[in-house]
Amino acid sequence: MSENDNLREDVSEILLADSTIEYLWRTLRVIEHEVVRANEVCSICTDTRFEVQLRLGTRSEEGLSLSQSFAEILHRSMSCWLCRFLCRIVARASPQKQFTRCIKENLPVLVSSSPGNWERKLLLSVDNSASARSYGVEINTSGAWRDFEDLQYDSVMTCHNLVSPPSKRFRKLFSDSVTQRKELFSEICRWISICDSQHLTCRRRASPSSSHHDGFRVIDVNSRTLCEPAANCSYVALSYVWGEKPFSRSCTAGDAAPLLSDLIKQINVDLRLPQILPQTIEDAIIVTQNLGQRYLWADILCIDQFDEQLKKKAITSMDQIYSSALVTICAIDSPSMFSGIPGVHDPLWLRYQVITDTETDRFMFSQFHRIHEVLDVYDWAKRAWTFQEGELSTRRLCFSENGIFLLCKEEIFHDILELDESDDRRKGFFEAEGAHYVALGFDLDMHSWVFDNYARMTASYSYRSMTFSSDAYHAITGAIQRMAQNLSTSFVAALPVHDICNALLWFHHGNSYQPFARHAEGRQRPGFPSWSWLGWEGPIEYWHWLEEPRDSIEKQECIFTLVNRNSDEVFDRAVKVQSSALVTFELIAPDSGNAILGLTTTIARFQISKIMQLGPPRDHRWLLLDKSGQKIPMEAYFYDGRDFCSLHLHSASSLELIKMNVKELEFVLLQHWSSNPPESASGRIARPIHRDEVPERPGLLEDIVWTIAIKRRPDGVCERLNLVPIPAKAWFMAEPQSTVVRIA
Repeated sequence: MSENDNLREDVSEILLADSTIEYLWRTLRVIEHEVVRANEVCSICTDTRFEVQLRLGTRSEEGLSLSQSFAEILHRSMSCWLCRFLCRIVARASPQKQFTRCIKENLPVLVSSSPGNWERKLLLSVDNSASARSYGVEINTSGAWRDFEDLQYDSVMTCHNLVSPPSKRFRKLFSDSVTQRKELFSEICRWISICDSQHLTCRRRASPSSSHHDGFRVIDVNSRTLCEPAANCSYVALSYVWGEKPFSRSCTAGDAAPLLSDLIKQINVDLRLPQILPQTIEDAIIVTQNLGQRYLWADILCIDQFDEQLKKKAITSMDQIYSSALVTICAIDSPSMFSGIPGVHDPLWLRYQVITDTETDRFMFSQFHRIHEVLDVYDWAKRAWTFQEGELSTRRLCFSENGIFLLCKEEIFHDILELDESDDRRKGFFEAEGAHYVALGFDLDMHSWVFDNYARMTASYSYRSMTFSSDAYHAITGAIQRMAQNLSTSFVAALPVHDICNALLWFHHGNSYQPFARHAEGRQRPGFPSWSWLGWEGPIEYWHWLEEPRDSIEKQECIFTLVNRNSDEVFDRAVKVQSSALVTFELIAPDSGNAILGLTTTIARFQISKIMQLGPPRDHRWLLLDKSGQKIPMEAYFYDGRDFCSLHLHSASSLELIKMNVKELEFVLLQHWSSNPPESASGRIARPIHRDEVPERPGLLEDIVWTIAIKRRPDGVCERLNLVPIPAKAWFMAEPQSTVVRIA
């Protein structure tokens, strides 16, 4: 038996007891800071020159094996600070169950290159399997390195030279809440000062408004009163989640405690705040004071909740209220207004940093969540009203139990990482699709129309939930008004009139989208038109749209650029619009955006057949059939990969068709696209943006007709069911007829 085998048996005999493993896990997590001698390392760590690997990085895809098992590293950690440092990292970054598995299963510890094989950036893993959790490791010895892709991972490890001037880029966290708060607000004020002095975009957006709507009032945090501020005054805004039935709750325990609704009524009378308010409001007052500001705007108090006229004025002024605020406090992980703001009422969750100092170097490991994941996971990011509050704000000061960060329109400021002056901290440093939109927001101030920005924004909003479906329009009115004002255009039911043909090409997931299963059933919202995405609960997507012709010749030939986002490959192709519906509007209720859509177009009938499937009826899909009852092949590359033409429906509409024994439906043409042949005046053909050649796929240049499935009401007005692309050949074989359709 080898020496290593004997060692493994000795270690296992001591460590395999669950109580011992739990003790080690808790002990290693608690140790925060250790000072050691650099030469007190074991022979294995000396031979592997791990410190050199930390400083210089490696391009080895296989990685550097530090030992044969984690248990052996743990055994050597008693006499080797580097082994101990690694064990503390694994204990800090691993749940107890995973830590136990590392020991009992003798998992290897590897240091391997990160995806992309970047120098000075490693991954530390406690398993070599595909399912292993990896921890991002960034190495910084000069203080001048400016790549911050480590924000894509859960944690970061650095090596600082203690001889050189100390770097502020990685801050040590404080366990004491008083020190933490003092340090925290000092840093936040510095962030705001940097933004205000260096970012022209933010300075223009956040300039105080010279006028406010009637009834605009703020909280004077010094006197705890409600007042009407002077023009051009500076104030802080608050964005938070109200929670369920807040007016029927009280701010303190006990049967005699007044309900929030009674408190608000009393505040509206004497304009004075009581000593006890919902905790999130109290914490926001403290934040405002610590930022050196006098005024705070919080909707629950600053809008008279019992005056419908004042509420209406405030709702239509949301774009001005939030964009003019110096900063917006976002309580992103507070489930209700009674929960408080992390780091203010209660200390932040203490992320034990693993720190080891030698005579010349500091090794530090910190764990934190990716910014866009933090924004995605909490209740604040799931509610409809908070969407425009965040998007309209010039600066979002986000508080979560995992940390604090400031997001402005140009930068990201992080409470652990000191991001430097490079462009990597700006809009381009997120790898995940759409992640930079989540973190830095959508461009509501664009002065030239970019449909991609609108498509992403509306899709993101559609994932949000709301207590009252009637709020669907009000909760995004400010964002829509902001775009309309900057573009000098108009919107009807949140769809841009000047680009209505593209705006009608939205697809509703219904019950087929798995992540949406935890929300509503994808029902139609009463009071909103079915032809607008506002009229439906649940996520929508824009998968294809047309951009303007690139030159006068293309404009004359009606040749547009087709943008496709229906797959991992994004395609930009030249297409010709053969025909298009003529669109008109008949406004019914301008305040809610409700209107009847008139289409002068062609209409065709197709047989439909419900697809039978096993399991829960989550994917309600109906096949389209031709006159002979055969399925219609769907080979166009820019469709969703289905083999046959089909219609997706939410459960209520699908069950209604089954109940009424509907065998065929009407489909209305929106646009007919055909691929532009290479011999045309433009000379452009379909091409992928990120590929060197066009993929070989049957039907790549096939004509397509974009239609919407409709159902007729007894009064002759129709309702939209969903978007359906149909091959042009099948469409014309159905003998479409010219008509005028009115869709409510």
